[in-house]
Amino acid sequence: QAITDADPFCGVDLPALSAWEFGSEDTAAVSQPVLSVLGAESERLFVDGAALLRSWLPQVEDLTVEGVGHLLQIQRAEPVARGIAEFFDRHPIAAD
Repeated sequence: QAITDADPFCGVDLPALSAWEFGSEDTAAVSQPVLSVLGAESERLFVDGAALLRSWLPQVEDLTVEGVGHLLQIQRAEPVARGIAEFFDRHPIAAD
């Protein structure tokens, strides 16, 4: 699936992500809990990004998956899915 999705990811998603601006001043509007998911073997760029997120948002919860890097959802899908499910159990989405 990753090979099939490579063209739209590189041609659409990455350019859109590069154009997106989100900084410390934007975080004031975020009141929802946030889950930061990181592989224990992630490269410094992702570790620094997670630290920046925690500095901006006081309601960040960390999920660190052991034995994987950036492709944690592919390398160890079960603990990632379990961690996300537990996060939503703690913070259910309420209907307005």
